[in-house]
Amino acid sequence: MKNSISLATRYVEAFYEYLSKENKLNKLDEYVQAVKKIVERIEKDKMFYDLIGNPLLPKDYIVMQIVKTAEIDDADFNKYIEALVYKKDN
Repeated sequence: MKNSISLATRYVEAFYEYLSKENKLNKLDEYVQAVKKIVERIEKDKMFYDLIGNPLLPKDYIVMQIVKTAEIDDADFNKYIEALVYKKDN
């Protein structure tokens, strides 16, 4: 668990740094709300939880489902989610 928290912290820090460099910190609250929606769905929907952890499904499909849950139309956020999904196995 400690490694997961450490990895998550690095990804959040990197995303925050990217937003800062791109002058997009004003969208941070929007991103936080999107992540909250994803976490809430993971906690409440066993099928969704199983879907995003299924190694047999294409990663692009998993990314699409997570992005759809986030209810945010933002290329930077979508790329962030994609990086998280694809990095999961590395």
